Amino acid sequence: MRFTPSRCPHCRGDAIKIDETLAVTADLSRDKDGSYDYGGDTEVYWDCQEVEEDDFGRVTLYCEEGHTWKATAAWGDAEKNPRPHRKTTKAKPGSVTALADALREIRATFLVTLATGAPDDHYSEIPQRELRAYVKKLDAALAPFEPKPKATVREALQQMSQQVQS
Repeated sequence: MRFTPSRCPHCRGDAIKIDETLAVTADLSRDKDGSYDYGGDTEVYWDCQEVEEDDFGRVTLYCEEGHTWKATAAWGDAEKNPRPHRKTTKAKPGSVTALADALREIRATFLVTLATGAPDDHYSEIPQRELRAYVKKLDAALAPFEPKPKATVREALQQMSQQVQS
């Protein structure tokens, strides 16, 4: 399988983990007052392991530094590398926070592409001038949700370049 972006937008580390869910059943016991509590065993159904995707079909990846990011997944040849079961997580309808988070992730991906050229990322086909314009538009859209002003595109690129080089 392949991911876009395949590297962490914060530290450029490789993806080492992916969010998945499992089906389990847990034993319950009833207390004298009529309430319930966990008791006994929990059975894990490993055959029901599923990749968790958001409403946009993106998966959550983790790097060794513990950063997380969203990525699209290409599962490859269905015979050699079948697509795993998937579970879609639903964001709250009309959630402004979810939209702002998605815009922040796109902004981070654009900045990584501008700083490194990221040949494994499909945004590398967009001219740098257009990417810079998109980042400025994203900054304007995110401004009401940010507690402090974001760095300018030039400052953010310099910070990203320094992080990638170190």
